[in-house]
Amino acid sequence: MFSNFNGHLLRTTMCVFLEAMGLAAAESAVSPRGGSPVAYEIDRTSYRNFVSNWDAKAHPVVMAYIQSPKQYRLVFHPAPVMFEKCLFEPDPTLYETKAIVVVARVFKVTGDELANDDPFEVQSITKKNGVLIVSYTIHAGWVISNGETNRHPCTSGNTRISLGKRSISLVVPRSAISKIVLIENGVEVGNLNTAAGTWISPTSPFILGGGHP
Repeated sequence: MFSNFNGHLLRTTMCVFLEAMGLAAAESAVSPRGGSPVAYEIDRTSYRNFVSNWDAKAHPVVMAYIQSPKQYRLVFHPAPVMFEKCLFEPDPTLYETKAIVVVARVFKVTGDELANDDPFEVQSITKKNGVLIVSYTIHAGWVISNGETNRHPCTSGNTRISLGKRSISLVVPRSAISKIVLIENGVEVGNLNTAAGTWISPTSPFILGGGHP
């Protein structure tokens, strides 16, 4: 009797242990990698610009760590309007103490996503051993493009779909960073080896001349 009881207890304990290990593995696969929280601001200034075009089929995600006006102008293309005075970029003094983490994607725009105009929801920004970890999710209703050109509309069944570029600019304290890692919906989608001087990925993503909004 006691032998059967002990065997049952052992099997139950092992099952609980293995289940806990499975949950821990699942959590580690989808969770940010820890570290100390980093203060950040989402730059919602209505600059008259847009992210320059890139080959979204070859490079679904564009990410950049902008530390100067020159770098900003390589990522964002100005969109001037006649007789309208507007800002095209942040004040250059920003970069004395801050940097900007930019993430951009191409989405299928059908109208369902308009309830929330911003597809990105920041979960956390942390720093661990010199690595900046940016974790965010994509709001429901926003459909990521599967590689269609980001310059022309397309059709799916009877629905006409426009393809639109969307980006988020995160202002963070300027500090010593060796690497930046992007975690999207629990999955790593890109990284920058800033220790090697890489500030944008892919290295040369943009079409000469800027392209269309």
